[in-house]
Amino acid sequence: MKKNQYGVTLISLVVTIVVMLIIAGAAIATLGGDNGIITNAQRSRAGTSEAEVVEKIGMAYNNIRSKASSNMAIEVGYKPSVHVEEYLDGIKSDIGADDVNIIETDPDGDLKADPEDFAEGKYNVYIDYTTANKPVIVIVYTDATFYQPVPTSATTYPVATTATTVEYPIDNQYAILVAQIEFTTSSVKYVEPIKTVLKTN
Repeated sequence: MKKNQYGVTLISLVVTIVVMLIIAGAAIATLGGDNGIITNAQRSRAGTSEAEVVEKIGMAYNNIRSKASSNMAIEVGYKPSVHVEEYLDGIKSDIGADDVNIIETDPDGDLKADPEDFAEGKYNVYIDYTTANKPVIVIVYTDATFYQPVPTSATTYPVATTATTVEYPIDNQYAILVAQIEFTTSSVKYVEPIKTVLKTN
């Protein structure tokens, strides 16, 4: 009497492997790729991080504007552009002293900050004195999570930047958010953050 023999034939083994490869490919496509779960999660994280940065900078500006308006109302002849350095401490307290990197600039010498002095993951703050009688507090935030493509047109705002279509990081460039608070003799103006790419050399 013949016994039934159970085993795996070569054909069934090949079919099983092919099916597993198809399933694995579908899983990888779902997780990765431009619209994959991982990519979308990274985009969401980057968007949240950027929104928090923009919110903190906006809060700092609102407090500066309020303080400048109060000073102009109390003191006759008060000019915000003459007292711009006094507002740096307010930025530190609004954003958080540990998160702010103040870069010293000199109206008689170094008019702009050196990008090499920027610290990643911090709000790099300096005063741009290049415009006569109109100093600007510049806030530059750098973060590795800003990996998404940045504008493709070159811009200077107000640190040296460049055009790119490549995601962060590449060679001597990294993504940044830059905002500025302009001071005149009678007002304070806010230029909202834009995303660009900084040239570090």
